[in-house]
Amino acid sequence: MSTSLKGKVVFLTGATSGIGEACARQLAQKGARLILCGRREERLRQLCRELEAQGADVLAMQADVRQADQLKHVATAGLHRFGRIDILVNCAGVMLLSAVRERKIEEWETMIDTNIKGVLHAVAAVLPIMREQREGLIMNVISTAAYRVMEHSAIYSATKAAVRAFSEGLRKEETNHGIRVCLIAPGPVKTELLSHVSDDDIRASLDRYVQQHGMRAETVAEVMIFQMRVEKEASVDELILSPSIKGL
Repeated sequence: MSTSLKGKVVFLTGATSGIGEACARQLAQKGARLILCGRREERLRQLCRELEAQGADVLAMQADVRQADQLKHVATAGLHRFGRIDILVNCAGVMLLSAVRERKIEEWETMIDTNIKGVLHAVAAVLPIMREQREGLIMNVISTAAYRVMEHSAIYSATKAAVRAFSEGLRKEETNHGIRVCLIAPGPVKTELLSHVSDDDIRASLDRYVQQHGMRAETVAEVMIFQMRVEKEASVDELILSPSIKGL
């Protein structure tokens, strides 16, 4: 029997679009209490207003996951508001695809800072809280690119593979403290992620594929909700979610 999310406190990064936004909306429908953060303040406020109008209990704060102090501030405010943090969902991420030979080092650093360090910063912010509670769930959203590297995805795939390795190590360290760590690795999803790709040809080619074959963010969120609702005696450690057609 699956556990209820009603009343659970969920801290979610990257809440202003894509999988993060879809997950926030579904969590609100399940009665979860939400701590939402994202960089785009107006979109965050709009989402907060919509969810509160539906009866959700929401704390929304602008924060950049690349800044550890900002995430610590959000976690502290969430703990003060709700008294605990049950689940952390790391959704924030960027995908800046390019050939390595192009040496787009600033883009590499942006992906490393967001996709890897952003996860580390969020975990560092909530881990002491969850250890004190002796329970918690940390869910990291990676990508099938962590397992299947394609042309132009070398750096992006490396960041997602790094989070996979980090998650495995964290799980082994914290399982005896009641903290579960799980991964979800979606394949192509219809979100804004490709809009950040600076190479027009790469962006156009992948956009055509994703629009034709990609999954909806809502579908990915439904699977994440399933992972969250598994009873504490078990954990869906790693879940790969691919379109039901031949993928990349």
